[in-house]
Amino acid sequence: MAKPSDTIKIEGALDEEPKRASLVIFGRDLFQIPCFRTTFLYSISSYVGVSLLTFLFTSKPKMSSHVGFVSFMAVTFGYFTKCRTDLARERLQIGEVQKALLPKSENKLEETNRSVLDDA
Repeated sequence: MAKPSDTIKIEGALDEEPKRASLVIFGRDLFQIPCFRTTFLYSISSYVGVSLLTFLFTSKPKMSSHVGFVSFMAVTFGYFTKCRTDLARERLQIGEVQKALLPKSENKLEETNRSVLDDA
C-alpha cells in the first residue's frame, strides 16, 4: 500500500497551457492575423488535391505541379479575401448593435440612479 509520502507529485504539469505554434515575420506573429491559418490550410490541401488529380489524369509531373500552384494561389487569394470581408462585415454589425444598445442601457442606468436617489 502506498503511503502519502511515496506518491510522486508533478507540479505545474496540469497548470501549463500548451504552447501554440508561432511564425514571426517582420516582428508580427502571422498566426494572430485573422483568417491566416484557415486560408493556408485550405490552400495547401487544394494544392495537394489538385496536383494529385492532375497527375493521375495526365501523368505529367511538371504540369501537375503548375496546376496545383495555380490552385494554391487562387484559393489563397479568394478565401482570404472572402474571410476578411466577412470578418469586417461582422465587426460592423457588432458595432451597430452596440451603438443601438448603448443609449438604451444608459437610459435605464439613469432611471435606476434617479429612483435610488428619490428613495433616499
